Amino acid sequence: MMRLSVSGKIIKEISEKIPNTIYAIVELIKNSYEAMANTIEINVCDNNIEIFDDGDGMDLDDIHSLLIVSHSNKEYGVVKNGRIISGEKGLGFFSVFKFGSKVTVKTSKQGTNYSFTIDMNEIEGLEDIHDSNVDISESSSIDLKKMEQE
Repeated sequence: MMRLSVSGKIIKEISEKIPNTIYAIVELIKNSYEAMANTIEINVCDNNIEIFDDGDGMDLDDIHSLLIVSHSNKEYGVVKNGRIISGEKGLGFFSVFKFGSKVTVKTSKQGTNYSFTIDMNEIEGLEDIHDSNVDISESSSIDLKKMEQE
């Protein structure tokens, strides 16, 4: 018996299929909207794009789901707290790589902060992404709901 595997190049392929940077920004804004954010701030400075929102944030289970390529707990067209959910393919987050090769996510949920960084240059060289690990740091302090793109 053999296990089905996926090369790290798949993440690059996904981001290259995003038609343009406007579409990629819209995907990221939709994620904030679906996380019940009332405010979304986008800053472009030097070679960085920073996106801040006041949405629900993510815990370890949410981050785990986010990092499963093409997996989503969302159901298209369902109304959640008065907002229509449009994400369902589990690919929207990977649109961040339309802007660069490295993303750092900082999020907070229920008083715990989480942070992780993904570097496309490291992932795309992997023969099988199943063997990759994303280190997630965890701390309890002030609320941080921030996604940075380098």
